[in-house]
Amino acid sequence: MTSIENTGNGLDDSARFSREPLSNWERFVIRHTKPSNLGIHFVSFLMFWGGLFIPLIVGDYRWLGLFFISGLMGAFGHWVTGDGTVSPKEATRDPQVVLFVTLMFLKIAKGTYFREVEEAKKRYRYLCDTDGLEP
Repeated sequence: MTSIENTGNGLDDSARFSREPLSNWERFVIRHTKPSNLGIHFVSFLMFWGGLFIPLIVGDYRWLGLFFISGLMGAFGHWVTGDGTVSPKEATRDPQVVLFVTLMFLKIAKGTYFREVEEAKKRYRYLCDTDGLEP
């Protein structure tokens, strides 16, 4: 993350945040905040990894269908919940998405994900305010 951790020393946002553009991770977490979208993404996550390993375990390659439609399930989650915009192309062709979704659920389990969401949102607002951008 490109922001400086809040040490509780009363620094204002200009001292805490970098003026660098949002990282891919920060853009990702801002678009993954609603519990209903996270639930749909969890199903998509299970489809992706299950669709890779179930065919190897049971020897029935029809299970690969889960793997191939898992990205569309994630895009569907965004469409249904209105939690950011994601195109089916982005959801099915960007390998970084798989890494980020996996990391997201690891961080949710660890209890650190929602703090990162709030920090990314604060940094986004700071960049909008200082650069005159519309949120």
